[in-house]
Amino acid sequence: MSQLVRFKSGIATLMLLAASLAVGQTIPSGALLKHQPSGTTNYVFNSSVLLAPPAAPADASATIQAAINTMASASLSKGGVILLAPGTYYLAHTLKLEGSGVTLVGVRAVTSTGQNGSYPTLTYDDSLVDDDYDNRSTTESTLGVDVPIIDTPAAIRVNGNADYSGTRTFNYGGLIGINLAFTGTVGSGSEGDTATGVAVNLPHQTLFRDLTITNAYNGLDVGDSTSPYFLNINISGVRGTFGARLGTFHTDAIKMHALTISASTGNTSTTLAILPANMELIGGNLSGGGIGLHITGADSTTFANDVYLRSLLIQHTNAQGILVDFARQVYVSDTTINYAGAEAIKVTPNFYGGLAFTNLRTSYTGLSAIRVQRGMNINLVNAVLLNSGQRKSSASSDDLPIADLSVDSSVTSLNVVGGRFGSANGTTVHEDWGMYVSTASPLYTPWHTPTLIASNIDFLNIPTAQRSSGISITNASAYYTLYNAGYFNPPAEDTWSLQNLPTDPVGTGVMAVVKGFNLYDLPEIRDRQWIDLTSSALSTHPVVDSSGNINTTNFTYWEDIAASQFPEGVVLYLPAGHFNTSFSSYTRKIYNVSDPLVINHAAIQVLGDGRNVTQITDPVAVPTQNAFQVVSGSTGSGLFGLTVFYSKTAALTAPSNTPVTYAPPFLITNTSQIRFANIGARYSMGGGVSIVDTTNSELFDVDMSSMGVNNTQPSVPLGVYTLTATTNEATSDIRFYQAYGEFLRNIWMPSTSSFCNTSTACTLPPDQIPDLEWIRLVGGVTRFRTDSGTLIEGRVGYQTVANDQGTPHNLSSFKFAIDHAYVYGADLQQATDADFDEPWINTRHVAFFAESGVTGNLRILTSGSRGAAFEAFLLQGGTTVSLINCQIGNNSNLWTPYSSMQTRPLSGVYLGPSVGSTVFVGGMNGWIANSSYANAGVNGNLQDYGIILGTGAATSAYTIYGTDLYGNNAAKVGQQSGGGTGATVLIPN
Repeated sequence: MSQLVRFKSGIATLMLLAASLAVGQTIPSGALLKHQPSGTTNYVFNSSVLLAPPAAPADASATIQAAINTMASASLSKGGVILLAPGTYYLAHTLKLEGSGVTLVGVRAVTSTGQNGSYPTLTYDDSLVDDDYDNRSTTESTLGVDVPIIDTPAAIRVNGNADYSGTRTFNYGGLIGINLAFTGTVGSGSEGDTATGVAVNLPHQTLFRDLTITNAYNGLDVGDSTSPYFLNINISGVRGTFGARLGTFHTDAIKMHALTISASTGNTSTTLAILPANMELIGGNLSGGGIGLHITGADSTTFANDVYLRSLLIQHTNAQGILVDFARQVYVSDTTINYAGAEAIKVTPNFYGGLAFTNLRTSYTGLSAIRVQRGMNINLVNAVLLNSGQRKSSASSDDLPIADLSVDSSVTSLNVVGGRFGSANGTTVHEDWGMYVSTASPLYTPWHTPTLIASNIDFLNIPTAQRSSGISITNASAYYTLYNAGYFNPPAEDTWSLQNLPTDPVGTGVMAVVKGFNLYDLPEIRDRQWIDLTSSALSTHPVVDSSGNINTTNFTYWEDIAASQFPEGVVLYLPAGHFNTSFSSYTRKIYNVSDPLVINHAAIQVLGDGRNVTQITDPVAVPTQNAFQVVSGSTGSGLFGLTVFYSKTAALTAPSNTPVTYAPPFLITNTSQIRFANIGARYSMGGGVSIVDTTNSELFDVDMSSMGVNNTQPSVPLGVYTLTATTNEATSDIRFYQAYGEFLRNIWMPSTSSFCNTSTACTLPPDQIPDLEWIRLVGGVTRFRTDSGTLIEGRVGYQTVANDQGTPHNLSSFKFAIDHAYVYGADLQQATDADFDEPWINTRHVAFFAESGVTGNLRILTSGSRGAAFEAFLLQGGTTVSLINCQIGNNSNLWTPYSSMQTRPLSGVYLGPSVGSTVFVGGMNGWIANSSYANAGVNGNLQDYGIILGTGAATSAYTIYGTDLYGNNAAKVGQQSGGGTGATVLIPN
C-alpha cells in the first residue's frame, strides 16, 4: 500500500470517528458571526463584528483610522480585515491605510430581497484636511526629494510606508467594496475640492476591488508600487488633470481589470487614464474628457514599457483616443475607439519601438484614424478604420492630408496586414487617402532603412487613385481571405464556452473578458453563515489551541456538524487576529498544521483574512503530505485568503542521498466547482496545487512564491500547478486567472557543495537543471484556460504531457507571461488544439517548443518573444500552425553553455518537417527595438534567419502575409541543410 493510500485511509478513519461524535450536535451560537434576518434566506453579520463609525454629520474618519492604527501597530501583526458596516460616513480627515495586511472591506447593505444592496459610502467635502499634504514641505525637506504623491491632497491614502521614503515597509492588505464621493462645492479651491479620491504609494501586492469614486478632482493616483491588483474600478465625474494615473516609471506589474472612467459634463481637457509603467489593463470603458489613454513615461530615459491593453471602448474624447508618447513595447488588442475629436491613435516622435495592434476598430475620428510620426516595429493586424476626418475643415496644415492610416517619413518600420479603410456606405467621405506615407524629408532620421508593408487591405468608397500614397498594397481587396480563415477570431475561450461556476460574476460588452471578483461579494461568502474556528465556544473540541496549532480531528468534527446544520453552505473562518469588542486592541494569530485539513462536504468555504495575512505553517522539515485536501463530496467548496508556509531553511539545506517525494500544500481531487482565491504557498519543494480528476473549477489571484526544486529526486517531474486526468477528460473546464509564481533558486551544485542562486542557473546545461515546471498538464486534460499570470524562472513555464489515457487538448491562454525560464517558456510535448493569445516569453534556451507530438491547430497571437539562446519558436509539431502579429527578435544569443550546443541554423522561428502548414500574419521577426537598448539604431538581433525550414520540410508548407523580416544577418527565410547548422537561402534580405 502506498504512503498516500495509507495516509488517506488514516484520514478516513479519523473522519468516521469525528462524524460519529458529531451526530445531533449544532455549532454553539458563540462561534457564529452572523444571524439570519426574518424573511430572508441569507445571513448577515452581527453588529459586534462590524466597525460602525458615527453617522454623518459626525466625523467617522477618527474611528476608522483608530481601528487601522490598532491593527497595524499590534505586536507581530501581519494585518487582517476590518469589516465596515453599510451606511454613509463623513470623512473630515484623510483616511490613511497603512500597515502590512491591513484590509478595509465594505459590507453590502441588506435589502428586502437579500444582501445585495450598496457598499458603504464615504463622503468628504470642502472641510477635508489632509495632514500629509499640509506637511509636504517638511516631508520633502527631510527626504531631500520631491514626493509627487503628496503634492496634491487625497481623501484616502494607501501607503507602503509612513514616511514617504523609497523604502517599502508594508505589504499586502487592501481596499475593497467602498463608494467614495466628493459632496462639497466644485471650484472652491479647497483641499476637498482639489483632492484625489484614492492615492496609492509604494505598497506591494495590495488589493483594490469594487471601488467607486464620484466627482473627485482626480480619481485614482498610483505612485511607486509593485504588483498592486485593481478590479472593477469606477471613476465618474472627473474634473481635474486625470481620471487614473496608473503608476510611475518605477512602478512594476500593475494589474488593472475592469476600469470605467467618465469625465464631468462639458469637460474637454482631462486625460482619462495615464499609463507610465509596466502594466496590464483588461476591460476598459472610457468616455469624455480630452485624451482617453496617454501611454508615456516622463522623458526619453523613463519610457512606459511592456504595456498590455485588451478589450477597451474609448468614446467621445476631445483629442486622441490613445496617445502613445515616451513608450516602447506596447500591445493593444480587441479595442474600439469612436468619436475621437482628433486622431483615434497618435504615435508621437517620442515613441521608441514595439507597438502591436490586433483587432482594432475606429470610427468617426476628427482627424486621421491613426497618425504615426516616428518609431519602429509598429504592427497592425485586422484594423478596421472607418469614417475618419470628421473635423477636416478645421484641421491645421500639419494634420493634413486626412488618411485612415497616416505615416510620417521618420517612421522606421511599420506593417499593416488585414484592414478595411474608408467610409461606410451612405456617409460622406472625408478621407484624402486610405493610406498615406509622407514623402517630406524626415524630421528624425530612421534607425534603419525604412520598411513599410501593407497586405490584404480593402478600401470602402475611396477612389482608386486615393487608396494609397507612398506604399504598395500586396493582396489588395483581400481582407476577407484572412478574415474568413479565422486568423482574427477572438481567443478560443470565447468559442469553447468554458464553463463558469454558478456564482461567477459575468460582465458584458468590453468587460466580458474580465473574470475576477471581490471574494467578499461571492454569494457563498457574503450570504452564508460564518463560523469562527478560533472561538472559545468550540472548546469542547477546540480546533485551535493557544499556540495556534490546528487539531485536524476537531476541524473535521465541526466541519461535519456545520455541513449538516447548514446544508446550503457555510464559511469556516480562520482570522489573522482579533479585535476586542471596542476595537481598541488587536491580537495576532498564526496557525500550525501537521496533518491535512480535509474538505469532503459540499459548499464548505475555508476563509482567511488574505494571502500572506492568514498564515498557516507546516513545521515538518520534509513535508510529504498536503496541508489541505479538497476531495470527493466537496462540490462547490473553496479556499480563500490564506497562505501555507513551509520551512525556507529546509528548502535551502543540502539534500540527503535519500530520495524524498514532497507533497504540494493543496490537493484537489475527484470533485467539481471548486474555487481557490487569494491563496498562496511559500518554500514548497513539492509544487503548489495539484488538481486530479476535477471539473469546472478555478484558481483566482493565487501566488506560489519562492517555490523550490526537489534536488533529491530530479527524475520525478515536478509541477507547481499540476493538472492530471487519470482517464480522458476526467479533468476539464479549469480556469486559472492571475496565477503567479516565483522560483526560490535552490538548485544544488554537487561539484561545489553549494546552492546555485542566480537567474542563469549557474550556466548548467538543460539536462542538469532539476524539474520545476510551473504549469504541467498530464493526460487528457481538456478546456484548460490560463489568464493574466506571471511565472518567474524555474525550468519550464508551461508543459503538456500525454499519458496512456489521453492527451491534453483544447487549451487556451491569454497573457501568459514567463520570465527567464531556464529551459523552455512552453514545452508542448503532446497536445491537440492550443491557442496562446499574447504570451510574453523571455527564456534562456527556447521560448516556445512544440514537439512532434503536437497535433491539430496551434495559434500564437500577439506574442512578444525575445532574448533566447536559440529560437523564439521551435516548432516540430502541429497540423495547422498560425503565428499572428508576433514580435520576435534578439534571439540566437548562444548564452553559456548553449554556445557548444548548436544543432540548427540560428533563427527566430524553426519549422520542422512534421509541421503540417504554417501561416505568418503580420508582426515582425528580426531587428527589434529591444527595451534594453539605449539606441534603436543598434541591431542586437543575432538571428541569421527569420524563419528556417527544417531538413525535409516542404517549401510549400508555409505562407507569409506581410511579416516584417528585416534585419536578420543571412536571409529572411532559409532551409536547413543536411540536418545541421547550415542552410540555403529561400528568401534573401
